[in-house]
Amino acid sequence: MQPSNTTPNRPIAPAVKVAIMDKYDNVATGFNDKVFVALKNDGSPGKNANLEASGTQRAAAAGIVTFEDLKIDQLGVGYTLEVSAFAVSAVTSASFSVLVTLP
Repeated sequence: MQPSNTTPNRPIAPAVKVAIMDKYDNVATGFNDKVFVALKNDGSPGKNANLEASGTQRAAAAGIVTFEDLKIDQLGVGYTLEVSAFAVSAVTSASFSVLVTLP
């Protein structure tokens, strides 16, 4: 599930969910390693936003991982996240915004 717009210092909701896929585009149900998420594009005006560290790493379970507490501390437009894991190609999320209030 791609990230949706959020407000500063609040978890992105619904939670960002990632499926690790095998070379045949099936969920790699045997994958249980750690998965990491980081800011790929900082959408804040000063380019100094932080992704709260406590939510940036999870162990996959049967190829699925949920990041339920990702928080960004700065307002901005055009944020993207990068998800990576050992021996797996990194992927970039769709863009999203951190706004004062949600529409």
